[in-house]
Amino acid sequence: MQHQSSHAVLVGDPVIGTGALDRLLVDATVATATVSESIAIRLERTHFEDDYADVISLLEDRFDVRPGGSDVVYEGTAAEEVGDALTALLTIDSWQRVHALRSIRLFHDGRCCLEYVPEHTSFTLDEDANPAVISAVRTALEAHPAGVFSTEPLVEWEHGETSYRIAPPSLCVGNTCFGVRMLAGIEPDRDRRVIALSWHEPSAGVLGRVLEKLIGLLGEPRPNELRFSSLESFESARDVLERITGVTGIDGSPR
Repeated sequence: MQHQSSHAVLVGDPVIGTGALDRLLVDATVATATVSESIAIRLERTHFEDDYADVISLLEDRFDVRPGGSDVVYEGTAAEEVGDALTALLTIDSWQRVHALRSIRLFHDGRCCLEYVPEHTSFTLDEDANPAVISAVRTALEAHPAGVFSTEPLVEWEHGETSYRIAPPSLCVGNTCFGVRMLAGIEPDRDRRVIALSWHEPSAGVLGRVLEKLIGLLGEPRPNELRFSSLESFESARDVLERITGVTGIDGSPR
């Protein structure tokens, strides 16, 4: 079943691979579980069994198990009581957490309203599937370095022959898109209609290094500045980027 997303949870890159990420993922997922009906956790069990038998045991005590090709899917009723299993799974500090945990999904009326895919650092929500999910997650994230953003284009403009689009989780320049979670800060120059961009270095730590390899953070060079043909488009982009860097520009400390 394909997951449609209306919103994405953005987490600043310094948080990736830290305990702050673990806590916010658990809090946001449990908050969604309280307004949803069922949960499905897909993973490669063989990669967990040797090092994390206790986690597998907890999952099998808590959920029903069904095969999913080369994976195993743990399914059950979504409720706040799933928090202990999610905490055990999402605080694993090793490659299994990224590579062998395929996805966590929550459902309402048979439709997927939350999907977390560690390989792509993707945490998305579907308001159409569950109207309560956005407010539940926003409330859960108030104490965390993260935010909920619409995946619809928040601003689009053209400068010369190049088109630009900011649609979380991406900033797109022409046909090339960059993850905005790497954005550290902006310096708007209204007179010149230019916004200078600064970027975080790729994540450190075990999970950060795995993520860096998996999602190719060292691909096309990220833009150092954005230019605008009109003051209106400059101001619209500046306002959107200030909202985003309020989350992604943090140093990794909970707030």
